[in-house]
Amino acid sequence: MATWIVKFFNRKNNFGFITPDEGGKDVFVHGTNVNGYINDGDAVEYELGEGRKGPEAKNVTKVGGEAEGGKTAQMDTEDDMDMAA
Repeated sequence: MATWIVKFFNRKNNFGFITPDEGGKDVFVHGTNVNGYINDGDAVEYELGEGRKGPEAKNVTKVGGEAEGGKTAQMDTEDDMDMAA
């Protein structure tokens, strides 16, 4: 698995991009491919796969932390996030 940094992730729209520490081309990530929660600036591991429109991060997991409660990054309200904590 590769380790990159979350450039941004929009929980409301359920997608974002990750980028390598050393620079390079960003990779699209959809919330359905995220294990747990990710936020902007998080280090993540992922497997590179093929999405509908090109390369896409699959099986994305935050480095240094386990998935919280087995939930995915598909929550789109603060109430949902508070309930999961």
